[in-house]
Amino acid sequence: MSSLSSKNPLLTVKLLLSFWLLMWHGGSGAVAQSQNHRNLRELVIGELVGKTDMRRLTVLTSEGELPVFGQGNGKPFTVFSTSRNRVVLQFHTSPLIESYNPNRLVFQFYETERALISALILDEVDVGVLDDEVSASEVRNANHHILALPVTMKPNTVKMVCYNHRNPILKSSKVRVALSYAIDHNAIIKKIILKGKATLARGPYDTDSRLYNPGMETYKYNPKQAIRLLKEAGWRDHDRDGILDRNGVPFRLQLFYPKGLRLEEAISRQILINLIKIGVEVTPRPLSKHELNLRLESGEFDAVLMDYT
Repeated sequence: MSSLSSKNPLLTVKLLLSFWLLMWHGGSGAVAQSQNHRNLRELVIGELVGKTDMRRLTVLTSEGELPVFGQGNGKPFTVFSTSRNRVVLQFHTSPLIESYNPNRLVFQFYETERALISALILDEVDVGVLDDEVSASEVRNANHHILALPVTMKPNTVKMVCYNHRNPILKSSKVRVALSYAIDHNAIIKKIILKGKATLARGPYDTDSRLYNPGMETYKYNPKQAIRLLKEAGWRDHDRDGILDRNGVPFRLQLFYPKGLRLEEAISRQILINLIKIGVEVTPRPLSKHELNLRLESGEFDAVLMDYT
């Protein structure tokens, strides 16, 4: 796997958000099956391709968290069918659990949060997770069968951009520090992340982690300092086209981010706006979680916007 930047991340923001778990419920408040589903023993879970890698699906059972694919045949379920956006599991029946457990679990994958929201409103899925209260309220107001529950995010969740050090453009730490100075982190926190529910992190670990390094620097928004560092590294706009270049190579990067997630799309857009002001051209490109994992494993990337927990 290609090396990633933890010393000089382009963006390091500790999220304080809560996820919102939405589920279909009956009058008693118990989890129940949507009226649109004829098979009352089937539970449909809505997933986003940008958040979940289908090939790495897991199921939490009484035997622990089990991978859907691989690791032998001793699991309490079998993979009944798979397609590009759907995985169906058939659980082994037992008289002891037949009365209250589903015998079929369906993972339905959606390309965008908007598609998942629509599916929840239309009773096409039974359970889904959304990132913000506004979206949860929209679903709850449109479908009164939906129960919305806040779910606290895992502690020490950091949103960051990681660099590929094998990329000649990003190899220099001076260049990576320059990019850090060029990003307006506070604007992202205040304007993009809902109600500013994040703090500026100092590296990938929280202050109460044993891996936290108190000596790590933070880089406040300073585009002039960014330009100065890039000039010291040999990056100038020699051909006056608005893009920095060095030895005839323009400073252009692709920024991969999780597909279909509005927060990641907005952050990527802000990074593009900030970096073009200093002459760095960034092309944001959305990828599914599976594609992101493949890129990270193969080292075929420039920069990736990702969550680190």
